[in-house]
Amino acid sequence: MPKCSKCGVDWIENYCPVCARTLEPAPPTPPTTPAPALAPIRPAAKTIEIDQKFPIEFPYNANWRIALVFTILFVGCAGGSAYSAITNHAGVIINGAITLGPVGATRFYWGFAIVMAFLALFCGVAFVSSFLWPGVLVLQADALLLPTGLRKTRIIHIPYGQILECQETEIGKQRHKALRVILRSKEYSVHATALPNPEAYAFVRKFLRSRCRRS
Repeated sequence: MPKCSKCGVDWIENYCPVCARTLEPAPPTPPTTPAPALAPIRPAAKTIEIDQKFPIEFPYNANWRIALVFTILFVGCAGGSAYSAITNHAGVIINGAITLGPVGATRFYWGFAIVMAFLALFCGVAFVSSFLWPGVLVLQADALLLPTGLRKTRIIHIPYGQILECQETEIGKQRHKALRVILRSKEYSVHATALPNPEAYAFVRKFLRSRCRRS
């Protein structure tokens, strides 16, 4: 329908009686092109929570910071007790119930010093072994390889089919977490402090619980 450019009125014919002028025919309307059909949206793939690429390895060693602190503590206790044994000339009363003379007190100090020295040696070996003999916990497709022992050099092969249950426990006043891997005749522990971080421990715990018979 033509439109008068002067008065702005649409007329059926190509003539405007108000302005007494002939109108130019309206330009043809271009054909409309239908919008292309959109491809169907596929649902996003589910997030894989546990990587299925085996083996999955984690460093598994004694926590060197804890081992160092206890080594220093036990060395101090051993040295202090040995000094008391050398310079002792009096008796001692233990917990108000046990009374020892000078000779008995000296023997008690030496005995305590020896026990502390062995504990210091134990923690010292754990500290050194975390650097010299690094252990690796391995999650295979069908079994767990768990380093054990002080130096983490003994590897225990635990098939997932033999794991009856996995229970989490807390050890000591610091409430360190450990996962008890219970078999039919024995059990082993996976300590959180031996793994590099809490996320690694949470991954191992979830993975083993998904493989055992009862979680």
